Amino acid sequence: MLPFLFLLFQLQLPSNLATCVSCGIGKYISPDGFSLSRPCIECPSGTWSDKFNATSCTLCAPGKYGSESGAIVCKLCLPGKRNHRTGQTQCQICAPGRFSSTSASSAVTCQSCQTGFYSDKAGQLFCHGCEVGMYTAANASIACSSCPLGRVSVIYDGQYYASSKKAVDCVVCRDGNIPNEKRTDCVRPPWFTAKDCKIGIDYFANHHSNPMNHSCRPCPIGLNCSKVYNVDSCVPKDGYWRIPAEFGVDRNLPEFKKCPFPKDCKWNPALNTSCAENTTGNLCSTCVVGWDRIGAKCKVCREGEIYIRLLILLSFIAIVCGILFRLRKRIVQFHQKYGSAWRDAMLVVKIFINFSQINTSMPNMLPFFEFPTVYLDFLSTFNVLDVDLLAALGFQCAVELDYRFSVATAMIVPMLIVLISYVGYCVQKKGLNSDIEEFSVRKRADALAALFDLYDVDRSGCIDREEFGHLVHVCSHRTNLLLNEEEVTILMANAADEVPHSDLELTREDFFRALMSRGEGDLGSVISKEIAIHHVKVHELGMSYISACVQLLLLFHAPLSAKGFLYFDCMPIGTRHFLRKDFSLECGSAMWAEFLIMPLVLVVGFAFAIPLLLGSYIFLHKNNLHAPATRQRIGFLYPRYQPGTEGWEIFEVVRKLCLTGRIKQYFGNALRANSVYQQHI
Repeated sequence: MLPFLFLLFQLQLPSNLATCVSCGIGKYISPDGFSLSRPCIECPSGTWSDKFNATSCTLCAPGKYGSESGAIVCKLCLPGKRNHRTGQTQCQICAPGRFSSTSASSAVTCQSCQTGFYSDKAGQLFCHGCEVGMYTAANASIACSSCPLGRVSVIYDGQYYASSKKAVDCVVCRDGNIPNEKRTDCVRPPWFTAKDCKIGIDYFANHHSNPMNHSCRPCPIGLNCSKVYNVDSCVPKDGYWRIPAEFGVDRNLPEFKKCPFPKDCKWNPALNTSCAENTTGNLCSTCVVGWDRIGAKCKVCREGEIYIRLLILLSFIAIVCGILFRLRKRIVQFHQKYGSAWRDAMLVVKIFINFSQINTSMPNMLPFFEFPTVYLDFLSTFNVLDVDLLAALGFQCAVELDYRFSVATAMIVPMLIVLISYVGYCVQKKGLNSDIEEFSVRKRADALAALFDLYDVDRSGCIDREEFGHLVHVCSHRTNLLLNEEEVTILMANAADEVPHSDLELTREDFFRALMSRGEGDLGSVISKEIAIHHVKVHELGMSYISACVQLLLLFHAPLSAKGFLYFDCMPIGTRHFLRKDFSLECGSAMWAEFLIMPLVLVVGFAFAIPLLLGSYIFLHKNNLHAPATRQRIGFLYPRYQPGTEGWEIFEVVRKLCLTGRIKQYFGNALRANSVYQQHI
């Protein structure tokens, strides 16, 4: 039976399955089961197997590849290539700027060339170092760059930069040195450098495009020479301001100006400016809005500063007026009792005021003389006669004021004085009738005595026909009575108790005797004593207000006139000119020229007109300056002067005008500024 079964088995099975087959390395058994046609399958590309009868193949690891099937091991990527994925059939070539060495770790990725190295081709095994004079500042560079002009290639050795290959940066040669031909080192140039200049004596003038023109030059006044600066980095000393290039200065020759307020000019390297935080403008002379200059310093304004100062000013005026009104009778009695001493005291006050005005104008008179800072601060703080109402009220706290506002204020002051005098005269004139009713007999007699002096125009001591006719016309009972020559002659003849004739004149005694008589045809029956007294008192009142007005105008004449003259006081800064009192206003500019009419009116209509008019009046009345009527009009100008010296007050006014105004120099500056403006337009 067994042999039969064996034969049957031989007949049923194929001959190739007569024995068991083993799968070798590089192959694996199909996961679908045994196949008669393919009992073992080769591992596909990108996989490998090093085991017999394997059921699967392993993917090639990163950094390796399998290009053929049936591989028993994966190959490493060749140098210059990389493979970062599994099961790859080939490796990728490294891009320029990267490399891959023979190590297994580097075959996974391509490494970037470090700074100082480069790779200009794909598939590189390593990076090349930059040559001397060239550098790379970034990783993965494909080429080295040449150092820019004036720089050399360096590496950092831990202490200092040194010339070398494989440089990572290029640096500027210091102290004026230049690179050598290959830009591998800094060498001394054939021209002047900062090293050649002496500290504290020179600065380095290196702004010229041709270095052969560089030089060491003496430090100008105002330059900080604590070390050697080149032209662009020159900084001023404290108290000085560097003139910028737009002012027309030579860029290779730095210039500096002394600041009018030295404490406001201190160099701030962080802000690259000399101006303090609360100042601005040319020479740091202007306080920023919200700050007000008190003395020589800009101080922050209080909230409501303008209203506070205005309230203080009005309160002061109200208190003074109240005291004067309350003590008016005592003041009148005191003045009557000590009239001569009062006039002497006023002369002392005038001398003090004249001295103060001239003293405070010294910096303007001698602008090129360097006064001590303490002295200038003192003048700025105590210059009480400097009439600048807007600045005094603190308008700088709200708006930016320039010198034009100061000139405009100076023009308003004379008009305000005249207006207040006129209003005061009109108000007091209305109450004059009630005052006359309370006059004593003595006061009435004095008023009538002044009537004769008032109409003795030629100061002959007698009243002629023309003067008598005008007196009767003004003071008669009938309004504006006009007498013919015959009537005037008869009336004068009755008063003089003479026969009528053409050369009649009334002496003082005849005039008073006729004025007091009440007979028919006498002077007393024609002239109203009440009208005459009222006429005399109105005239005296008018003369009093004119006297007060003129004396106030003379008091403020010097400082107000100086405001006008200072508008023409221009100081050069570079090739341009600016007002010495306000460096924000350029002389000759359109803004300066548009306002020019105002200071001209102030100078001509006030500064020159006041002394000219007063001097002319004194000259025309030089023969009778001590006559009662003349002294009543202008006697306040020479109350204690001896005959022949009556014009001294006018001389003082002109002298102060010349001293505080420096007329010749100012108008010379004005002509230069006007020529600049004409060229500009």
